[in-house]
Amino acid sequence: MVFPDFKKHLAKGKNKVYNIGVRKKRAQMKRKIKYLTVAIALRLFHKYKSPLIPEINGGYYPLQIRILIESGHWGFQTGH
Repeated sequence: MVFPDFKKHLAKGKNKVYNIGVRKKRAQMKRKIKYLTVAIALRLFHKYKSPLIPEINGGYYPLQIRILIESGHWGFQTGH
């Protein structure tokens, strides 16, 4: 049996059970956004804290291009 007052609350948008569910989902979403923001900030800090280009061959290509522009030939032997 559904109480008539309950129908009025649903009609007026005062469904507390629904609002609690929405609040929980919003809180979860805010928490996920905070974690994602912190993770991105830490990754960027770790990646760009050094003036050297990261990765194994990080500085190879910029150096190769600079030598090519300055002298007109490759600075290092390529595979071809």
